[in-house]
Amino acid sequence: MTQPDPSSRPHIPAASPESPEQGKPAGFRYYDGHSAQPHAVDIRPAGSHLQIVSPAGASMASWSLDSIVLPDFMNLPYSLIHLQKGGQDTGERLTVMDGAAHDRLAPLLLGVRTNARRTSLNKWLRVCAAVWLLGLLLWWGFPYATDAVVSLVPVDAEIALGEDVRDQVGAMLARKNAGKVLHCGNPAGMAALDALTERLSLVDESPYPMSVSVINSGIVNAFAAPGGAILVTSGLLEETESPEELAGILAHEMGHVRERHGLRSMAGVYGLQVLGLLFSGNSKGVFGDTAQGLALYMTTSSWSRDFERAADAHAFTLLRKAGLNTQGLSTFFERLEKDAEKDKNLFPALAMLSSHPATAARIAMLREMEQAAGKPEYALVSVMSAEDWKAVQNICQ
Repeated sequence: MTQPDPSSRPHIPAASPESPEQGKPAGFRYYDGHSAQPHAVDIRPAGSHLQIVSPAGASMASWSLDSIVLPDFMNLPYSLIHLQKGGQDTGERLTVMDGAAHDRLAPLLLGVRTNARRTSLNKWLRVCAAVWLLGLLLWWGFPYATDAVVSLVPVDAEIALGEDVRDQVGAMLARKNAGKVLHCGNPAGMAALDALTERLSLVDESPYPMSVSVINSGIVNAFAAPGGAILVTSGLLEETESPEELAGILAHEMGHVRERHGLRSMAGVYGLQVLGLLFSGNSKGVFGDTAQGLALYMTTSSWSRDFERAADAHAFTLLRKAGLNTQGLSTFFERLEKDAEKDKNLFPALAMLSSHPATAARIAMLREMEQAAGKPEYALVSVMSAEDWKAVQNICQ
């Protein structure tokens, strides 16, 4: 019988024999992992190790208790498995042949089970910690990952998607005649609105061509789709009392466009489909469902507070650059909020409030910005003439 080289085994001090008389085989069989030939062996407990010895007392192997795997069922005969560090199976087995051998091994099995439970608990704790850490990393890193995805989307693909989204939103909210969306296109009103949009675009230095469409809808709101496609409802125009308020609203929506809030929101919900935009210059067809989903999201959800603050700050800066009054947006929100407090039935119609969170806080921020900036060093210019303003208000007639 060939024995493994004792020098390759860890040295364990000999313990007092707890086995049958030396030289007589015990009820154990050892498989060394190299040969299918079993070896008649005996065992000796040695602290945190199980020492396997030949009938003559020569050391065959030394297993730490935490490297031993017990079988699922302890029906005789059964075998213990030895694993290396890292969990790799060495091929070594210790087979317990009879009840007398089992009784001698039983005190050690208690230690093996204790170590197994401790190892299992440690693994479970490590898994829980890994899951918690992964969740933390996703929560912390998700905005950065979203921004990275959005930064790869070509501007022309974003513009095409935005036009599709604007059409989808219009179809959801506009009044219809024989199933067709009612757009507002009074030439004089559209000319005045386009002139205001162009004035703001000239100082915006945005890569997106801003375009404003008006739909006939009783809902009071405006939407900024990706790529510069802005949609305004006739209900919003009816609620505005001055060109300055309208200028503030448009500048705010341009802020959403410039910061790519629509695309960033979509990336959070349709991340893989946003990546698909890299391989398509048109959102229609393959991406029609994506556009429809984003349109539904825009009409039923609100921008985050961070997005709203960013758009408000952008609007303030844009109005200052254009030489326009910066108080229009805050004035508009203040009036809507007061009207809604007086008549609770207005809330369903005033989507401009319900879809924009923390209106009071945003008004306060705008007022603080106005106070901090002080009076402009230049004379404010008129947003548009009284005649143009009247045409905008009658744009649906």
